[in-house]
Formats: sequence, structure tokens, C-alpha cells
Amino acid sequence: MEKLTINELFSGIGAQVSALEKLGIPFEIRHTSDIDHNAVLAYASIHCGLTEELINTYTEYPTREEMARQLTEINLGYDFQKSKPYNWYRFVNSKSKELEKYWLANKLSKNLGDISKLEYLDYADFWTYSFPCTDISVAGKQEGIKHGKTRSGLLYEVQRLLERANKMLVLYFSCFQLFHDPANAFTNAFLIFNPIFHINRKPTIRTLKFQRIYPVIFRKTF
Repeated sequence: MEKLTINELFSGIGAQVSALEKLGIPFEIRHTSDIDHNAVLAYASIHCGLTEELINTYTEYPTREEMARQLTEINLGYDFQKSKPYNWYRFVNSKSKELEKYWLANKLSKNLGDISKLEYLDYADFWTYSFPCTDISVAGKQEGIKHGKTRSGLLYEVQRLLERANKMLVLYFSCFQLFHDPANAFTNAFLIFNPIFHINRKPTIRTLKFQRIYPVIFRKTF
């Protein structure tokens, strides 16, 4: 069976990839995209074979200055609450292997970092993304999907990349409030992707504690 190629956006610790692994579907990750440095570390440990031994024995690290530059350039570790980038340069002269650990995790997971900095993505058959629901969840301030103003507004960055891509199938998931928030978040999300995409509007999965929605998107024309 030919491998399904994947672009995994807002990849976190790799929940979407875990589903493919459990289903036994052969796949190849082309790229991931996330700025949570600890999530990237977990992703590489769970899915890419990152271990302390590998960190200590890997022989192709660039200089520490270069590692710090690369991680800073992709906004890895950026703090949204403080609007402050992570200071990777503080580890350049450290005795610890923090730079090596996170740089190697980033490399193994093929992480491109900040989605807003990406001009385009290489072709993949299947894209997944779970954009931040912080601003539409009942646990957040419900400020809505606002381009350039809220974290949930990063959905617009997905739209931008999808419009430049060739045909593909896309799956995303979000909190149930996407259907029910007072700011009409789902309507806004749906309008973002029209007219070139078709969205399956209400694929809801209920569990004992949570409800999640998994809309599927595909291009109407190619």
C-alpha cells in the first residue's frame, strides 16, 4: 500500500498521527507546524525515536549559535500571553544540552514552527490541523476567530496556505463550541474556506466527557 503523505499543522504531541498509527495506515510526515517547544519535544519522543541517548550521541549538530538562531527564527517557544519570544541564546554557553535537545526534536519532527511565517507547504495528500480553540472555548474568553487579533484567528493562516496548495483532503478538529458560540465561529470558519472548498459541516464525536467536531474539507475545483 502506498504511503499517505501528511502535513500536520498545530501538531501538538501528534494526536492525529497517533490515530493513523492505531489504524495501521502507512503514512509519511512531510511537515509539522507548532511553536510549543515542549509539545514538539513530546512529539519527537513519541513518534520520532528521540531519546536521551540519541541526544548525547548525535554527531551532526550545527553550532550552538546556529541552533539558537534557527529555533528563534521559527518562533519556537513563543509566549502568546506575554507576546515574547523564547530566549534560546541563553543556552549557548550552558553546560546543559537544552539547545541540542530541542533542536534535534525539531529536526526529527520536521517542524516548521510558526505557521504565520510559512509562505507555502510542500504537497501532501492529507492535511490535518487543530487550530487553537482558546478564543471560542467556554474555558477561554470567547473573543472569536479574529484574523491577526486572537490565537483562534490563526485559522486564517491555514486558509492562506490551502489556497496556494494543490488538491488534497483536509481534516481538522475543534471544540464543540465552534457550532454554538455567540460570535458564530463555525459560520465564520466556513466562510473563510469558501468558495474553493467544500466542508462537511457537522461530523461530531461524543465521548463521556468531551465533544469534538471533525470537519472534512476538500477542494471543489482543481
